[in-house]
Amino acid sequence: MSTRRMYREGLENHLDLIEELRAMEIIGKELNKQPNRIQIEVAGNEDLVEGLKNGMSNLGSGLFQVSKWVGGQAITLFSKGLSAAGNGLVRAFSDNDTLIRKLLQDISREQEQEVTVAAAKVALLTCEGDFDKLSGDMNTLIRALEQLDKHSKDVLSFLDKQLLVARKLKSASTADQILKITEEFDGLKYPVFGLSHSSGNKHTSDVLPGGKVWEFVTAENGAPKYLMNGDAPEGAGASITLSKSEVSAVLNNLNKVNAMHKRLKQSYDSYLSFLKSWAEMVKAVDANLAKLDKVSGTAMSEAEKLLAGEPNALAFYSGFTPRVVSYTDRYIHGVLGVFA
Repeated sequence: MSTRRMYREGLENHLDLIEELRAMEIIGKELNKQPNRIQIEVAGNEDLVEGLKNGMSNLGSGLFQVSKWVGGQAITLFSKGLSAAGNGLVRAFSDNDTLIRKLLQDISREQEQEVTVAAAKVALLTCEGDFDKLSGDMNTLIRALEQLDKHSKDVLSFLDKQLLVARKLKSASTADQILKITEEFDGLKYPVFGLSHSSGNKHTSDVLPGGKVWEFVTAENGAPKYLMNGDAPEGAGASITLSKSEVSAVLNNLNKVNAMHKRLKQSYDSYLSFLKSWAEMVKAVDANLAKLDKVSGTAMSEAEKLLAGEPNALAFYSGFTPRVVSYTDRYIHGVLGVFA
């Protein structure tokens, strides 16, 4: 199969991946709202929205309505969306990996390669619109992706600690015990996204290809925001000749960018496993606390807040990482389009 045809087929799978990621983002936003105040206002995706409505219509007004939420259709839809996005990541990795290896084989027969790149593609692939800096700008992106990978591991470690503490509620029998557990839970600190630059409560990446900048901002109440901002630079069209070693270096580095799809698939699987464990824990805790009739409402309220789950991790996995995947896969296809 020609590299051009392989490239086109990869683009088609890229569009499917974007749709899977978008569906997961929609469900994630709904889950991150207060479970007893769900408001669904999403244009399009009517089937998805209808499923969410059905899943959330049984949310009762009882004290531990969270236990209904984690076992309801909404979380089932999100889990399916997370699995679908993970499978899409595997497809994207495989498509890109196969084409990169084919291109590396082809350049072994070439001494040099002349490439012509339109201005729009230069803007997509570089930080400041200078195609001569393609290799250095790719290294900047790789560094940011390594920071993302570390943060994902830190988030999963944090969630495991939360689960360990929350499980103690299964054997709590007094208000004092419940409050002691919730105090220990509140003492756990959500990990900072260690990007290249920090100032006060803001952490930012270097300027990435396409002029994008990642931000992690911690508000006064401790709830962080994940952001991706920035406009594409004003790139000029370029026509340059690259040696075999230069093309090989670019493609080998592109493999490192593509490898992030595999790592994110693993983190999605780990997060999905955590969600299942959390749901099981909530049901067990609910069964225990429902038997206690001499515990203050304050203690019960604190326990319910704890059981509501970690909204920051949900925002990271359902909101920020899908945007990163959409961005990096588009970048990968941009580079492949130069050489395919």
